[in-house]
Amino acid sequence: MMRRLLALGLLISSSVLAQEESSQDTVGATSERLVELAQAQRDDNGDYRDSAFAHACLNRAALAGNVQAATRLAFAFYGGTVGPKNHAQAARWARSSAMAGDAEGQELYAQLFEYGEGVAKDIPQAIRWYLKAAGQGSAHSQFCLGALYHNGDETPQDYPKALHWFGLAADQGNNDAKAALADMLQKGKGCILDIPRAMSLYLEAAEAGQSRAQASLGLAYLEGKGIPVDYPQALEWLGKAAAQGYARAQYNLGTMLEKGEGTDIDLKEAASLFEQAARQGLLAAQNALCQAYAEGRGVPKDPYLSYVWGMVAKANGQGSDPYWASQEKKLTAKQKSKALKYARELAKETAGDP
Repeated sequence: MMRRLLALGLLISSSVLAQEESSQDTVGATSERLVELAQAQRDDNGDYRDSAFAHACLNRAALAGNVQAATRLAFAFYGGTVGPKNHAQAARWARSSAMAGDAEGQELYAQLFEYGEGVAKDIPQAIRWYLKAAGQGSAHSQFCLGALYHNGDETPQDYPKALHWFGLAADQGNNDAKAALADMLQKGKGCILDIPRAMSLYLEAAEAGQSRAQASLGLAYLEGKGIPVDYPQALEWLGKAAAQGYARAQYNLGTMLEKGEGTDIDLKEAASLFEQAARQGLLAAQNALCQAYAEGRGVPKDPYLSYVWGMVAKANGQGSDPYWASQEKKLTAKQKSKALKYARELAKETAGDP
């Protein structure tokens, strides 16, 4: 029954496409209508209700030279909305769109080069295509250029260029760029320290829900970085960022709860926050969790788990030697072997500082 329904659906789709093509006078007009038909299939989540039909429409339009269809097809293959994700096909159609001058296609093509998805990783090529999209006003491409120049990932680090591109994107309202620009202004990276402007940018982005800005604003209030220490404000903004899963905010909020800074001591919640951050790869949180299990702060004393998290921290950077070394002595050879195996698994899952 299902096979007959599927076959019927494909026949109907082909019939509709044939009718659409025969009702148009030019290939260009037909291509535009095919894109409209595909886009009409999009639901509120951006998925295609009939992915096979949408793919057929976009594919025919793209093969006919419709740039918008090529762009939409590239994103569909990248996101897996017309079938399984296929980065090679995404790169094929993104290149077609980018070469035709479409800013969205250029941005996606740049991203594929940046992360080596569907093409070999090539930062100079990523920069080339981000520049083209940024030149057409793409705020996200401007932000990506700023990030590449700031981080110096396979390209020379260049703070003046990072400031330039973050600034352009921030002026367009890009909240990621506002947070990044604020970081540079707060630390004087490639510029004169400008705490008031940094705080203003943090606040704008934080109020818009940008978790990095919320975390940075909370930390500024916690440590008094250019502004008076304000624990209630620190708790509020760190709490907002932590609720979004931002690891550094989870850790900093955990330390406040552990010490009772501006609030009642809550060791259980602190340990929970440390674990959430630790599982995202934050080294400081992994060490804190190691210590919590060693001393029974917010969790039952557990030499095994203390040793596990100490080994995870050691694998990812630097373990809390006094803690995991002392816990190791409390384990049997069998427990230690099991703990090391578990730690290796966690270290792979949590590799890298978020």
